[in-house]
Amino acid sequence: MGLHAKQIIRISEAEWAAVQTKLRGFSENTLTLAKQVLVEGLAPPDVARASGVANQTVHTAVKRVKAALEDTTPKDLRLSADDWEQLKPLLVGFSSQSLDHARRVLVERASLASVARDAGVSRQAVNNAVNRVKAKVAPSKAPGLTPCVVWLPEADIAALVALAEQHGWKLKGHE
Repeated sequence: MGLHAKQIIRISEAEWAAVQTKLRGFSENTLTLAKQVLVEGLAPPDVARASGVANQTVHTAVKRVKAALEDTTPKDLRLSADDWEQLKPLLVGFSSQSLDHARRVLVERASLASVARDAGVSRQAVNNAVNRVKAKVAPSKAPGLTPCVVWLPEADIAALVALAEQHGWKLKGHE
């Protein structure tokens, strides 16, 4: 699946310079390709042609860098038992095992290793569950925000999206 124009964020040269510490783990090649698209505004196929790489290589570089730039998930997110209960409606679609792993780490403060050992799974499996739950609940933990889960008929979603865009609200799950 390719990147569509509306999926490509554009950032200024100054913004790019400011986020370099966040992008430290990427190779120079990945950063060069992504910068040409995200900062210089070149089309991914043009970057691929000029760089002598496959279109998919450019798309992957842009996707990875874009995800890193948009990742606002706090690394030290911790939840109280009350927070967990309040946020449960956001967690539909997660397996009970993933939810249990995440709850033990985020609420009970258990280590990834101990949860993995107790559940008989890899530490990486627990880490993945925790990170997926964090990504889902982190926006609701920002100051001044209240989560709101709404189930709408398909026909009403466009109106809600338009309203959210008008007010600068962040919507999840309507992509």
